[in-house]
Amino acid sequence: MNFRFAAVRTTGKEERAQPSEFRPLQVPRFRPRQGVTTLEVVVATILLAVAISGLGTFSASMHDGLQNRELSARIAWEVANAREQIGCWNFEEVRQAKIEALPVSAALAKRMEQTRWVASVDPILTPIDGLRVQLALHGVLNQQPVVPRELTFWIPRPEEED
Repeated sequence: MNFRFAAVRTTGKEERAQPSEFRPLQVPRFRPRQGVTTLEVVVATILLAVAISGLGTFSASMHDGLQNRELSARIAWEVANAREQIGCWNFEEVRQAKIEALPVSAALAKRMEQTRWVASVDPILTPIDGLRVQLALHGVLNQQPVVPRELTFWIPRPEEED
């Protein structure tokens, strides 16, 4: 048991207080609570509801952001794949109509509507003698046009053999 002791006042004539003159102070003890109040239950319920709604909003925005990022990456891959495919063609085969007729992958066509290639093929002399190809992938997502992903690249004219 913990007791706090306090000395009894003396008149100053005594030499020393005797141990019997010390008495314990009564310290109030708090009993542990047995339950919760209605107010505490209401506050806890409100805090829980706010936390769950915030988590739901965060989860939905995170899901949309990840889908948009995945779609952007898929479009970038599609443009890079088209560039690789065009780079394998003979120089004389590289024409605007042939490029615009390229198919779009099924996975991308499933996510976007009205996907189409827009291209321009221009002969150039500088920086190299060849063709400048400007390639863009257009489409519609959720009834809104998507900002096209564009790529410009050059195809050198093959050297003539003597």
